[in-house]
Amino acid sequence: MSPDNLGDHLTELAHHYSHSDHAHKAIEYLGLAARQAIRRSANAEAIGSLTTAIDLLQTLPDGSERVQRELPLLLSLGPAFIAVKGWGAPEVERTFIRARELCERLGNPPASILVANGLWMASIIRADLSSAYDRAQEMLHQSERTGDRFQLQLAQSVLGQTSFYMGKFSIAIEHLETAISLHNPERSVLAMGLNPHVVDISSAAWPLWYLGYADEALKRGNQALALAQNLAHPHSVVFAGVYLAILHLLRREPSAAQETVQHLIEHSNENGLADMLSFATAMNGVAMVEMGRGEEGISAIEEGLAGIRATGLEMVRPFHLCWLADACMKMGRIEEGLAAVTEALAAAGEHENRFNEAESHRIRGELLFNSDAAEARRCFVKGIEIARAQSAKSFELRGTLSHARLLASQGRREEAQANLAEIYNWFTEGFDTADLKDAKALLDELSNSP
Repeated sequence: MSPDNLGDHLTELAHHYSHSDHAHKAIEYLGLAARQAIRRSANAEAIGSLTTAIDLLQTLPDGSERVQRELPLLLSLGPAFIAVKGWGAPEVERTFIRARELCERLGNPPASILVANGLWMASIIRADLSSAYDRAQEMLHQSERTGDRFQLQLAQSVLGQTSFYMGKFSIAIEHLETAISLHNPERSVLAMGLNPHVVDISSAAWPLWYLGYADEALKRGNQALALAQNLAHPHSVVFAGVYLAILHLLRREPSAAQETVQHLIEHSNENGLADMLSFATAMNGVAMVEMGRGEEGISAIEEGLAGIRATGLEMVRPFHLCWLADACMKMGRIEEGLAAVTEALAAAGEHENRFNEAESHRIRGELLFNSDAAEARRCFVKGIEIARAQSAKSFELRGTLSHARLLASQGRREEAQANLAEIYNWFTEGFDTADLKDAKALLDELSNSP
């Protein structure tokens, strides 16, 4: 067999040698077959080859050679498990815990930063933000010791993402912008099966929206998706698409969100990327509610939320529960909406998961608007206070808009107008978004009424 057509027979060779006494050859070809499968997005096939190779390795004498051969297999296995079983699958964390043990035996080689990244991901998926932050700080210290640009990029990225979920949006964007600036286009290393530059740009879009820069956020979201598509890397395409679709929902653009979601679903199915399908289902439901298909949309949100919870993906649960609460409010299902937003606030308090806390209080206020005006006002004020503390101008605008409507309904029109004008006048972009259009319409109504 010539080297030119060896790639066409890797699976066959791996199977042949794995049933022989040539364990070393079997492990070699199983690893090559797995890498080939990953390039084809055949992640389930890759998992089979990798686990067989690792099992065979355990039959060889223990020592540094065996450890050095097992570590790269584990670094391929973790992302493959993510693609097939989801970010929160227990197999993912077990894989990276084993990889950390091997790194310690090898004296923490350069690959240990990828292992640390995997363990950070396991923490943040569970919404264990305290552990995630500690692991991100360890990554930063490690990368500063080595001075390696790629390691620094990863460390800044995970610090930015962790800070975002903790509600520290200004800090988040500082870390993420640093990570973006550290990118070396000549070094194409994947982290957790994703292109790090795509991850950084996508991740920067959300805090930009929260901080009040809706147009810059959309620019980043589109940039990340275009980059992933140019790289022709399926998992990165889906990752960027999820972030962009959620950004469209934050900007209240249901049609654009639904179009992005449909592409996501097709791309995920074509490439066996099951981890994002529950996200897509929930986002599609939100878009349906906004476009007038309320009951159908609520069912889709509930289905997506159940799928997300089944994978152990806790970090975004407050987000999805708020979507459900808002959808229930629009359909007049007030008690169900209150139950969902109460659960969202409890989850935020339990895990210090603060990124959607201000919006949760606002939605609770909207649910109580017609039945308990005093409590609704307390909710709006609480949400505004949190948004201000977080510099979350977009949520401060939404909270102030809800509060202004309540004040106007009570005849306190001048107070409503003054409060709303103050936050509206802060903005310098995003004037074509629904939130700013609604704020402008209410300001005009308040100024033109007696």
